[in-house]
Amino acid sequence: MSPSIRSGSRLGRRLRRGLLAVALLSAVGFVVFAEAQLWQDRALAAGWRLQAQAVTGRCRVLDPAGAVAERGFGEACRAAYLALRPEESAGELVILLHGLGRTPRMFHDLRPALEAEGRLVVALRYPSLTAGIEAHGLWLNEVLDRHPRVAKVSFVTHSLGALVLRAALARDPAWRARTALGPVVMLAPPNQGALIARRLDRWTPTRFILGPSFAELAEDKPLPAALPEEVALGIIAGGCCDGEGYNPLLPGDDDGVVRVVETPLEGGDAALRVEALHTFIARDGDAIAATRGFLDGGRLLPAAKTDDF
Repeated sequence: MSPSIRSGSRLGRRLRRGLLAVALLSAVGFVVFAEAQLWQDRALAAGWRLQAQAVTGRCRVLDPAGAVAERGFGEACRAAYLALRPEESAGELVILLHGLGRTPRMFHDLRPALEAEGRLVVALRYPSLTAGIEAHGLWLNEVLDRHPRVAKVSFVTHSLGALVLRAALARDPAWRARTALGPVVMLAPPNQGALIARRLDRWTPTRFILGPSFAELAEDKPLPAALPEEVALGIIAGGCCDGEGYNPLLPGDDDGVVRVVETPLEGGDAALRVEALHTFIARDGDAIAATRGFLDGGRLLPAAKTDDF
């Protein structure tokens, strides 16, 4: 056999092995991603939380550090949660709600920044790819209905999380009778719908991958009602701040996914535009500072840096 033939054979084997390695890594990555998307918070108190897996029904109890304290199924797991969680109440609770296809890890920088001021901050987890907006809103109300005692709850949402909150509050939930509703900050919210969803919907697999909430945005269905009038609302949009945006397929300024003109909502008290991509807006320094400022006193940033969309 000539040297050139042997060399070609070795190259072919390496190529096949490389493709097999990529396929295996992709499969493992997909399984890890899918598993992360299926867990849902069912109850929380003082940093402890009870979670259930949307497909298998497995459940687990997490301590305030996020470590698994108990695993099990059904009532046994719930009983373990009730036995472990403390009974003391919290003065103020800040709920962080992630967007479509994301997890609480996206608030890695924002959460400690808010906790540094003495707040109890919880980044909720929900299976955003498995249900529609109204169903997610019902879930959020159920979680807060189960919360033992809290004087006030505020929210910071990202993307789809804003619509989930709107769906929850539109139902006039039971927890509102005993809990004051504090300020709300929405990061990159598609409050007026999302043109990108309608355009991506042209590819057949997209709905299968991104689920019912995406389909509702793609079909341009009516969105949940605006927030109650008494709620202080701050909206932070991402973009290039040059009128063109990051995504050449979208008209106007945008963060790569949501256009700035899609973020406003009736009743908004303040609006701000930061130079940030949709995926990373919760890690942007200006967005974090603005969020802290709004939760403290109802202002996003000094007036010179505040936008009116």
